[in-house]
Amino acid sequence: MVMSNPKVLIALLTLWIALAGFYVASALRQMNALNLSATAGGQYPYLNYAQGLAEEGLFTYLGDRNRMPLVPAALSIAADEDTEVFAKRAVWLGLALSLVALTMVGMVSYRFLPPLPASILLASATLGLFPAKAGFVQAEHLFYALFFASVTLLIRLMAAPGWRMGLLTGVTLGLAYLTKASAWPLFVITLTVLAIRAVYRAIRRTAGTEDQASLAGNEADELEQNELKRRMAGWRGDFFAAVFVLVGFVSLTWSYQLENIRRFGQPAYNVNAQYYMWADSWGEATAHKWPLHQKLPPAELLSELPTASRYWRTHSLSQTWLRIAYGYRELGRLLTRSSYGLHLIAAVIACGVVLALRRDRWRFFRQWTANAILGLLIVGLYLTAYAFYVPVAYGDRFIRSLYLPVMAGVLWLSWCREGRQERGSDSLRPASSLRGMFSTVVYAGLLVFVLVEGTWRALVVHPKPTREFVRFYYNETQELLLRGEAAGAVGGFEGVLALDRDFVPARRSLGVALLQLGRASEAIDHLEAARAGDSDHIDTYNSLGGAYAAVGRFEEAVDAFVYVIEHSVDDRMARFNLGATYAQMGEFAKAWEVADDLSAFHEDLSNKLRAGIEEMEREKVRDDQ
Repeated sequence: MVMSNPKVLIALLTLWIALAGFYVASALRQMNALNLSATAGGQYPYLNYAQGLAEEGLFTYLGDRNRMPLVPAALSIAADEDTEVFAKRAVWLGLALSLVALTMVGMVSYRFLPPLPASILLASATLGLFPAKAGFVQAEHLFYALFFASVTLLIRLMAAPGWRMGLLTGVTLGLAYLTKASAWPLFVITLTVLAIRAVYRAIRRTAGTEDQASLAGNEADELEQNELKRRMAGWRGDFFAAVFVLVGFVSLTWSYQLENIRRFGQPAYNVNAQYYMWADSWGEATAHKWPLHQKLPPAELLSELPTASRYWRTHSLSQTWLRIAYGYRELGRLLTRSSYGLHLIAAVIACGVVLALRRDRWRFFRQWTANAILGLLIVGLYLTAYAFYVPVAYGDRFIRSLYLPVMAGVLWLSWCREGRQERGSDSLRPASSLRGMFSTVVYAGLLVFVLVEGTWRALVVHPKPTREFVRFYYNETQELLLRGEAAGAVGGFEGVLALDRDFVPARRSLGVALLQLGRASEAIDHLEAARAGDSDHIDTYNSLGGAYAAVGRFEEAVDAFVYVIEHSVDDRMARFNLGATYAQMGEFAKAWEVADDLSAFHEDLSNKLRAGIEEMEREKVRDDQ
C-alpha cells in the first residue's frame, strides 16, 4: 500500500508538522492583532458559560440553552474571577482544542481517503477553514471535526451496518451535539434512515427467501448465495445499528437532555431553534426579555414570541420561499469570498475534469447512488435551514460545518479509479493508466493551490480586522455594558478603538463606561472626541453633561443638557439632570422651574428632583449657618 512506503510517510509527516506549525503561528499573530479583550470575536458567551460551570458545577449550572456545554466545560478548568485573565488562559485552551480538532480531521481523512486527497482536505482545513477564528475561544473548530467524523461514520455505517460502528457513530454524534445543538438533526436523520431501511429490508425478507430457494434449485454459485444471505440479514444489521447509535448518543447526553425535559418538556430544547430562528430579524428575536433559558414562558406570552407555529400562521409559502432564496444567495456570496470556498470551487472543477475522462462514469454513479442521495439529503436539509436563518443571524459559520463532508465527498468521488469497487472497501486501484496519471497531476496542482492560497490569506487577510468584525466586537461589548458590567466593558471598547480609532460609537460608549466607574475626567476626553466625530448625537451630550457635572464644570454641563432639551423636547432625563445641575450650582429658582416643567413629562422623576432640591437647600442653609 502507498501508506506503507517510508518515503510517503516521511513526506506526509513533514506536511503535517509544517501545517500545524504554521497554524499555531498564524493563531498567535491573530491573538495579538485582533483578540484584544474578552468580548472580541464572539467569545464572551463561552467564557461566561465556562465561568458559571466553574462556580456552580457541571450538573448544576443551567447555561443559556443556546450554546452547548462541552467546550465551556473544558474551558472552566482555567476559570478566574478576573475576566481578562480568564480570557487569556481560555484562548490557549481554545487553541489546543482546535489542534485536537485538526488532528481528528487528519485521522478521519487518511483513514477513508488516499494520501493525496486526504492531504488536500487537511491542508484546506488548516489553512482555509480554521484560521479565521484560530486566535479566539470558539466551539466551531471542534464541531467541524466532530460533524465531519459523524457524517463519515454514517456513510460507513450505511455500507456495513453493525453494532460496533453504530455505537461509535452514536458516541461521535453525542459529542457533536454537546458541542453544538445543530448536530441534533443529523442524529435524527441517522435513526430515521436506518429505521426506514430496516423496515424495507424486513418487508422484502419473504421475497428474498423465495429467491434463495430458486437459486439453490438452479445450482447457483456460492458467491451469489452468500450475497443473497447477506441481503436477507441486512435488516437485523440496520436495526441493531440504530439501537446502538441511540445507546451511544444517549450515554453521553442523558444528563443534559433530562434537564431539558424537566424544565422545558422536550429533550432537544434550544433557544435558537425554538424561538430565534422563527423571527424575521435579530431585533425581533431578542425583543422579549423573558428568560427563555431558565423556564418556559407562560401561555399568554407564547403568542407574542417568535415560534414555529406563529411563523406559519403569519407567513405564506411564497414569503418563506423568498426568505430561503435570499438566504441561499447570501450564503453563496459568503462562500465565494472565503478561502475554503475557493478551495471547494477548485476541487469541484478538478472533479469535473477527472470524471469527464472516465469511461465507466455512469456505472460508477449508479454504484454509489444511495450514498450520494444520503449525502445530498444531509447537505440540502442543513443548507435550507441555514438559508432560512440568514435574515436573523448573518455569517458563514453555519455553512462552514458542511465544508469538510462536502469537500471530502468531492475528492473521494473524483479520485476513484476506473473499475468496480466493492461497497465498504477502502482499496483503490492504482493510477496505472494515462487517465490515472492525469488525475494525480490535477490533484497535485490542487494541493499546491490550497497551500499557496491558504498561506497567503492566513498571512495577509486574517490578521486584519474587517468592518463586520469591528461592529460585532462593539455589539458584544455594548451588551456587557447594558448588563451593568462597566469594568469589563472598558477593556472591550478600548480594544475596538485599537482596531478603529475613528469608530465613534465605541468612543462614546467608552466614555459612558468610564463615567459609570467614577472616572469622569477620562470619560470627558472620550465623550468630547465622540462629539467631534458626531456632533448631533443626543446621547453624547447627555453623558458629557453628566461628566462635566461630576468634575464641577457646571456651566458646560448646563450647556450640554440644554442642547439635548432643545433637540429632544421630551427627553425627561436631560431635564432631570439639568435641574440637579442647577441645584448643585446653588441656582435653586432655576432648579424649581425645571422641576415644574418635568412634571408634565414624568411625575415620579419630577418628585424625585424636588426631593433632591429640597435636600440641597437644607444643606445650603446649614452651611451658611
